[in-house]
Amino acid sequence: MTMLRDPFKMFRPLEVEDKFFGHLKYIKLPQGYISYWEATRLFSPMAREIELFVDAPAPELPPSELQREFFLTVEQHYSRILVEVEAVLRPHFEEWARKPLSGPFSAEFTMTSFSIPNVAIEDARWDMCFESTTESNHLFMVEMRGTHSTGVSIIG
Repeated sequence: MTMLRDPFKMFRPLEVEDKFFGHLKYIKLPQGYISYWEATRLFSPMAREIELFVDAPAPELPPSELQREFFLTVEQHYSRILVEVEAVLRPHFEEWARKPLSGPFSAEFTMTSFSIPNVAIEDARWDMCFESTTESNHLFMVEMRGTHSTGVSIIG
């Protein structure tokens, strides 16, 4: 029976434990695309776990120290980043929904995930995803350049 199980093991994604990010699952993409690690980690400004999509520095190479610093920078500057996000997401949402937000931005949107490239945040192109209270069938992905919002995409 073990001979049958071993061949299937090679089809499962690589999984490792990282001291900072915790349990990581490697998602291998075709040549020409950056493979990445999926993780779930406590995000202290929200006091809840979020999903992370961490670019692999090289095939199957775990996250770098630069990526750990990236995460910590987002945590430290989250309130300022959120102001940037709101400035882009609020008007986009209101135009798309054809109505103004009825309450505060933080009551309507909850950040669920963000990507972590293998560069310093000042040079990074990355994204953050938000769930909406009133539009639960959609995700709102905010594109970032450094700590500044550059656009919004609606998924779903």
